[in-house]
Amino acid sequence: MQLSKGHIWLITEGGEGVGIAVAEKLHQQGQKAVILKLPTYSAFNQQVAQTNIDVINLNNSTELHIKETLETIQEQVGLIGGFIHTHPLAQNVLSSNDLFQEQDKETVKLVFLIAKHLKLSLNNACENNRGNAYFVTVTKLDGEMGTSGKKACAVIGGGLSGLVKSLNREWANVCCRYIDLESSINIKEAANIVMEEIADTNLGLLEVGRNQVGERITLTTERIHNLSYLGKTPDSQSVFLVSGGGRGITADCVAELAKAYKSKFILLGRTVLQPHEPEWANNCTDHKEFKKLIINDFIQQGKKPTPIEVDKVLHDLISQRDIRNSLKQIKQYGGEAIYLSVNVTQKLDLAKQIEKLPEHFKNITGIIHGAGNIADKRIEKKTEEDFNRVFEPKIKGLENLLSIVNLEELKYVILFSSVSGYFGNAGQTDYALANDVLNKFAYSFKHLFPKIRIVSINWGPWDRGMISPTLKKFYQESNIDLIPVDIGIKFCRDELRISKDHAVEQILVSGKLSLPSNHQIEQINVVESKRIMQQNGNPFIKDHVIGKNAVLPATCAVNWMVKSSEDVLPNHKVRAIENFQVLKGIVFDEQYQEEYLARITLANAEDNVQSFVVKISSQPKDKNNSLYHYGATLFFEKEWGSMPIYGNLDIKSDGKTYKTYQEGSGLFHGKNFQGIKKVLQISDRKITSLCNLPTISQKQQGQFTVNSFNPFLGDVQLQGVLIWTYYQLDNTCLPMGFEKFEQFQALDFDTDFYVSTEIVSFNKSKLTANIFVHNEHGEIYIRWLEVSYIMMKNLQALYWEKGV
Repeated sequence: MQLSKGHIWLITEGGEGVGIAVAEKLHQQGQKAVILKLPTYSAFNQQVAQTNIDVINLNNSTELHIKETLETIQEQVGLIGGFIHTHPLAQNVLSSNDLFQEQDKETVKLVFLIAKHLKLSLNNACENNRGNAYFVTVTKLDGEMGTSGKKACAVIGGGLSGLVKSLNREWANVCCRYIDLESSINIKEAANIVMEEIADTNLGLLEVGRNQVGERITLTTERIHNLSYLGKTPDSQSVFLVSGGGRGITADCVAELAKAYKSKFILLGRTVLQPHEPEWANNCTDHKEFKKLIINDFIQQGKKPTPIEVDKVLHDLISQRDIRNSLKQIKQYGGEAIYLSVNVTQKLDLAKQIEKLPEHFKNITGIIHGAGNIADKRIEKKTEEDFNRVFEPKIKGLENLLSIVNLEELKYVILFSSVSGYFGNAGQTDYALANDVLNKFAYSFKHLFPKIRIVSINWGPWDRGMISPTLKKFYQESNIDLIPVDIGIKFCRDELRISKDHAVEQILVSGKLSLPSNHQIEQINVVESKRIMQQNGNPFIKDHVIGKNAVLPATCAVNWMVKSSEDVLPNHKVRAIENFQVLKGIVFDEQYQEEYLARITLANAEDNVQSFVVKISSQPKDKNNSLYHYGATLFFEKEWGSMPIYGNLDIKSDGKTYKTYQEGSGLFHGKNFQGIKKVLQISDRKITSLCNLPTISQKQQGQFTVNSFNPFLGDVQLQGVLIWTYYQLDNTCLPMGFEKFEQFQALDFDTDFYVSTEIVSFNKSKLTANIFVHNEHGEIYIRWLEVSYIMMKNLQALYWEKGV
């Protein structure tokens, strides 16, 4: 992407020199850059080579000074159109105490406040220049957003990812990106990477990691199937320290844990619990009636209450009632609980309260961190107090909880994070930031304490009764799933039983957030997506070998086309594909090219359907022209339609036994593609199969992870023709393209489905078929029309000559 002319860039220098190097590269491209030295940076030894790159000192961390400094800069040099924060390189993490570094806390808050006061200038700069404005943050954790598990990182800076993703939802005209570099990357290379990332045309990519070997990494979700459980779980001797545990969803989860494990719980909350409720409040459940009783009590005391005072008393009484009910329920379920009124952000008070516990509560074996506040509003309306109120209970609270327990005795750490930390959320910039710190913490803490079971659960909103019908409707319209209470609490319970093989550090539970549609599709003309493709980076490829060489399945090319299009078209999924052609397939042989290019061209943009023409090519070293491998037109919609019915349904077995993946069956596919469970029948013009493909891990999927098109299930759906050709024609064949693909509902791994393949025509060299993928009732998930296959006795010769 060409940088907009006339942009003024504000760049923070982290003390290492990356910010200065980026400023100099921007200057070389005719951009104006200003270095902002933050007071949290202890080192600033690099010299600015260009004399016209100004260095401005931010002398203190007050919001007023930040606001005045930014105003002064813009008065002197003009409207700021780009902001790049280069975070200071964190100190080595040797213990859990090093995970939360005070300098990082102050720096992250400064970036938050700078973002607040740059909101107008960044959005106005985009409109005035008719180009892109930028908000970019750069950290050096591990090159994988702190998730590699290879090292422990200072985690506070990683929360900037949550901030960036939330700003992307609030600022429609600003390109937002979080970049994490491996710490060993030098200054020059780091600056080159930053320049590459701000020039990237993929506006849907919000967080990206870059490591020393040149790999480019982002985070994706993977559905978890078939979990196995340990025999050993918490028991009556287990003691859990639970922040925010007196009421709300945390209390619901604790009650379920008590029911399952009969454990002990130390519930922490800010509400002061009185021995008894006032007599006049007994049995009152109606809020209006409750308020009348509160007002009457004030009058009885000779006071005239304000509405705020009445609401405060009402909230306090309801909170106390909830806590009593929680304690009662835990006891009824066979557990034991103590409630402590304490603010988890106050370390000394917390330590004193814990010291007073009965002896059988002092051997704490688990932490459940559920404390948290929200202060939802757009960033330009947030205050420093809002930030502290949201950030401190999550982060300082966790730090304090860890400081008062014996980590050698600890077995479980359960963090209640939020989907807003993973996806970002408008109005929750501070909340998303704090929760993404929890996510990053889980990976680093696991590295330091591998025997402790730690998980950061990214909860979506719960359907707990407190959600108003209006808000519930908003969630539904935004494609945000509410979590039923009975499902959510059981999920939390089972996380303490997960086997080591299935234990992960970060989990998203329901609550999928729709991706922001910030950038109008009409503005996209041509987008290019490069990919370095290597056989060892795609483990599944070993199961797709013809002769001596691995061959990229045609469905993987489709998957890349879909991925490239979805990156520039958030919140959509592929509905149809037309005129897909294998022009020259990719074979991993001595002529193989590593670098490939997907070129996405806008074909049409309507209200409900967006379409792209996508071509995948490479540039052979010995040729001047591009070599085209695949081409198609793809159609995307936000929602799929209803499932049509397959009219020729017949899933009865003909009683015969047919070979599938044995040698000589026409199929050459290995384990990751062996999804045909049974061939039910073969006739002159049809083959019907029952299919089910076991889950393929994300690691095995390599660069072709499942999106709205599953390439592995797609390959299985095309295999029936190979079996039919073997039995009916004593021949072999391979797919070369199709006229139309339509998708009506997603299919998943580990799911039974039927494939009815109808042979339309065939001769000695070519075969055409229609393929219908459906359930036992004939409801169609997917249909492939006019799928063309080329036939040849020797498949290896086919690949050698045609390169398909």
